[in-house]
Amino acid sequence: MPGESPGRFAESAVAAVGNGTFSVVVNGEPQECQPGTSILAALQQIGIRIAALCHDDRLTPTGACRSCLISVKGSGRLVPACSTSLAEGMVIETHTPELEEHRRSLLKLLAWHYPPEAVAQFPEKEFHRALREQG
Repeated sequence: MPGESPGRFAESAVAAVGNGTFSVVVNGEPQECQPGTSILAALQQIGIRIAALCHDDRLTPTGACRSCLISVKGSGRLVPACSTSLAEGMVIETHTPELEEHRRSLLKLLAWHYPPEAVAQFPEKEFHRALREQG
């Protein structure tokens, strides 16, 4: 969570890189990230897409939709990528079986009475893309 010490999220911190970035591990791969970046922004920068249905760059992130939940080693719970700042040494997983099941269940609830023709008519919408990807 923002404002919490980085040590809470990882067993050991990774040394800061000399150019003002620091290291985190995402899906088993080391990555260099900028301080003050949200996990969601960092994931987008390295080319990892996850659903973020309530995210809008014009608004303060709240994590209300819960579609961007990810796993951070040591956190003890899933955390919203849109409203959680990166911390040095974080170990992040974005596509575990638990996360995929969570996303499928969430989308199933959201789409319960949703008109299928809307998905076909506006395929570029984030919600529609997520529905297609999660089945």
